[in-house]
Amino acid sequence: MGRPWSKTRLSAETSGVGSDTTICLNDGFDEGETEFLFQQRKVRPAAGDLLIAPTAFTHTHRGNRPRGGDKFIATSWILFQRAEQLFPKR
Repeated sequence: MGRPWSKTRLSAETSGVGSDTTICLNDGFDEGETEFLFQQRKVRPAAGDLLIAPTAFTHTHRGNRPRGGDKFIATSWILFQRAEQLFPKR
């Protein structure tokens, strides 16, 4: 069974204007997929894989528990707005 479903939403200003990125750092486990609710798809990770998905409700997702080992990932976000729009001068 997977973890609770989530969607990435950084703030009201950045909602839906970016991507969620995840890099898988290791192998040596079974299962541990990233599962997308509305696409009804599971993405099986392997070391070095980069997964990019929109930061919107359309890509609600969860990380399923790995079996037989630990899964290590690095996660970050890419925003598609200029810094001046996000952080205007005062």
